[in-house]
Amino acid sequence: MHRAGNVLDLIFTRSTSMLDVTVTPMHHSDHHFLSFLLSLPATPVHCTPSCSSSRCNLHSTPSSSFASTILTTLPHPDKFSSLSLNTATDAFISSLSSAINFLCPVSSRPARSTSPAPWLMGVLRSNRQELRKAERRWRKSQLD
Repeated sequence: MHRAGNVLDLIFTRSTSMLDVTVTPMHHSDHHFLSFLLSLPATPVHCTPSCSSSRCNLHSTPSSSFASTILTTLPHPDKFSSLSLNTATDAFISSLSSAINFLCPVSSRPARSTSPAPWLMGVLRSNRQELRKAERRWRKSQLD
């Protein structure tokens, strides 16, 4: 479950090994419950001044352009339905990957080289985060 309490329908992983994968069909639904264990590195990665953070901004991409990009890279429906399950899955994942890379290229920026201000701790930091969150919601409501 994610922060808002809803269940995620799709999970992407990269360079991670999954163990004990089980798929359980749900009653009265076309969904399946997928459970697995992820193997994560035991040692934390410490950021040096040369580190950078990378991100892909999916929120700035309209869903219509994402859907049309995927549809243009998939095989024709007649051909797609005749493919084996593994081949069709590989084609779909490849289409998703190329659409994400095309519409939302990964951008990186250097990590913060200065430590946070010593006075900005605890309650003050959380109050500032809530204020910023409220400002973003207000700005978004003015744009709609």
